[in-house]
Amino acid sequence: MSSAALSVSVVVVAYDMAREVPRTLRSLAPDYQRGMTAGEYEVILVDNGSPEPLDGAGLDARGAQLRCARIDPAPPTPARAANLGIEMADSDFVGVLIDGARLASPGLLARARLARSLAPRPIIATLGWHLGSVRHMDAPGNGYDQAAEDELLARSGWEHDGYRLFSVSTLAASSARGWFAPMGESNGLFMAKSMWEELGGFDEAFALPGGGLSNHDL
Repeated sequence: MSSAALSVSVVVVAYDMAREVPRTLRSLAPDYQRGMTAGEYEVILVDNGSPEPLDGAGLDARGAQLRCARIDPAPPTPARAANLGIEMADSDFVGVLIDGARLASPGLLARARLARSLAPRPIIATLGWHLGSVRHMDAPGNGYDQAAEDELLARSGWEHDGYRLFSVSTLAASSARGWFAPMGESNGLFMAKSMWEELGGFDEAFALPGGGLSNHDL
């Protein structure tokens, strides 16, 4: 497949997410994403030095164009991994999920591509949500844990209709102002590859585990 045929490259950065990454990749599979065919996009999974290497076998089996990379040894921050994924992208339009433990809505890729046509130099940012009725920083005190989340997802039927996720989620603090207001950060950020390069990607001087404020800085 030539890069000219690709509408978008999606970079997923992950560290020690053997439980979460298969779900993330499932939400980026061709039979889940609406309005996109497998030949129109690629997914680049960058493993930021996980103790046990991650792979995308589940997504690959669903016919997606998938490439995997691993940084080992890796710095604590995901910034370098995100920048590597951007460098690897074959499309001239790149989205980055700097936190790989996320689920995409079914229209994410097609709508990002559509939004690209709205301005000469668009920056397309998606809202963030937390699974459950409370934000995750408040979840332990409300009896919400991984087991409760697994059960919630199993009941939701999200793999058949990803829009059901909105009925079992709450807006993250970064997106608490709502649909059409400014947000603190975005974990689904899309722009032209030339603009990523113009910005210099993520600032790798943010060396805290998880990146600290590197996403906000960008």
